[in-house]
Formats: sequence, structure tokens, C-alpha cells
Amino acid sequence: MGLKTSANLTKTFADLEKQIKDTSAKFIKQTILDTHNTILVKSPVDSGIYRASNFIGVDADSDEVATSSTARSYEGLDVDDRPRKYIFYNNVPYAERLENGHSQQAPDGIYYPSALAMREFIRRNGGEFAKIKIKAKK
Repeated sequence: MGLKTSANLTKTFADLEKQIKDTSAKFIKQTILDTHNTILVKSPVDSGIYRASNFIGVDADSDEVATSSTARSYEGLDVDDRPRKYIFYNNVPYAERLENGHSQQAPDGIYYPSALAMREFIRRNGGEFAKIKIKAKK
């Protein structure tokens, strides 16, 4: 009986580990996508190049600048259980001026208010990690 119980317990912990990894990956991805969307919405628009030049780097950024006014979609962003650093960046030459409030469309900047919104999203929704279901084995 002890061996059967041990096997059930091992499977239960394996199932729990998978649920935690899946839940955390979904939460991280949703947080990243929501933050990127907030940055896009807060971005002032003249030609659209600034808005389209808001990128997400995974473990690194680049010197990329958009060549059209169409923002990139990150819906297919791969988020897994490995530790990663997600970097939001914009390389247009006037990005720092916009962040410092040199736009009537974004007088408070773009990235700082978006980071505050991300922090609030995590505070409000981080409890999802605690909603992991454990099914009793019979």
C-alpha cells in the first residue's frame, strides 16, 4: 500500500508542478502583452514610427527602429518556465524627450506610467497563482 500511495503522491506533485508552470507562463505572458499594449496606447502619434518602434526583447534588446507605422504583434511570444528578462524598449532618437514629457499627447511620458500600470496589474491579478487546483486521488 505504501508504494501505491507513494506513486500517487509523485504523480500528484508532478501534476501540481505542471499546473504551476502553465499558470505562471500564462500570467507572465498576459502581463507582458498588457504592458506592451499600454505602451502602444500611451504612445503619441505623429507619423506612427514612435508607436511602431516599441519592441519587446527577450533577454536582450536591439538597435531596431520601425520603418513603417504598423506595430508588431507579440501574441505569439513564447513564454516558458525558464528565467527570462523581458525588455520593453524604443530606439527612435526622440524617445527620451517623449518620456520626459515633451509631447502634449503624453505629458507624463509613456514607459513610466505603463510600468506603474503593470505593477498594479500584477498586484490585482497575481493572486491567480494561488488558484491552483489539486484533485484528490482515489
